[in-house]
Amino acid sequence: MKKKMSMRLRWLFLTIPTALLFVGCQKDQDVFIPYELGAEDLKGQVSNLLDDIASSTEVFQWEVNDAHTFFTRNGSRLAVPANAFMTLDGSESLEGQIELKIREVIHKGEMIKFQLPAQTSGRLLESLSALHIEASLNGQPLALRTGISIDWDIPAEEFTGDLNLYYGLEEDGYVATWAGATEVYIDQPPVRAIKILTQEGESLNAYKAQPQQLGWWNCSRFTMSEVSPEEMNLKVDLPLHFDDQNSAVYLVFENRRTVVPLDWNDIELDGQFSSPLVPVGEDIIVVAIAKGTLDRSFLGFQSLTTNRASQTLTLPLFQRSLHTIQQYLGSL
Repeated sequence: MKKKMSMRLRWLFLTIPTALLFVGCQKDQDVFIPYELGAEDLKGQVSNLLDDIASSTEVFQWEVNDAHTFFTRNGSRLAVPANAFMTLDGSESLEGQIELKIREVIHKGEMIKFQLPAQTSGRLLESLSALHIEASLNGQPLALRTGISIDWDIPAEEFTGDLNLYYGLEEDGYVATWAGATEVYIDQPPVRAIKILTQEGESLNAYKAQPQQLGWWNCSRFTMSEVSPEEMNLKVDLPLHFDDQNSAVYLVFENRRTVVPLDWNDIELDGQFSSPLVPVGEDIIVVAIAKGTLDRSFLGFQSLTTNRASQTLTLPLFQRSLHTIQQYLGSL
């Protein structure tokens, strides 16, 4: 009897720590192989996941007919002139507190979160900053009056070449492409280099852009490769059942502020993600994010250098918490 009890106790002492270790590893490392999932387990919308982790909106309020200057959390200075707004039906008789909502995107992880494109007219852009402006009065949306612009002064470490201003053409609430501001407004002032004073009185290099409409704007330059004038195309295969509905794949350039979303191509079996033409000799990170049912979220990434031959990458995905995905995107 004592021998049987001893063996049982020994078995308990061996199995309990092992079980706890297994649970701990799963919790800490999120070890999960999505290849085992069926199609029904992966019917999520990746756009919903990205909306969940997008950076919070900044809100500013003041008397609607007054001029107002303020700084964003990223250090940009915005100056709104007096009597700048009207209702959507053209009325300029306004009273009360305006509410201006700002989303500013300067980090590469935020470009992914807000699902911003990186091209215009088939050419890649390197972004200094993107900005979304939304205004309302008593819950009703407003627009800028004709001929009014908002000064948007964007801090820059140094002045490196000419920048242009682009307006975001939206579809279903997301920017589909960027249009040159001069294509939208004939009298659009060019982006120019200036000096600004911070709230603490420090002098900084900055670029001044002047949006003449609310919505998405992007202050960017065309991407120019210093390595090679050649370009290549990258294709990415994800595990079975991961497609453009539940997944998004991006090329993140390590040495420039460029993040390129990949397009989905229907081919045999499960399809494939494909990039536009990108410069050869660039260090990039391929990042994939996916959404499943029951709040499952997935992340995969791999570094590589683009070469002259078109490349195909098979990228594994692993289940990760939203917090882990946010942390990773913040590190890019």
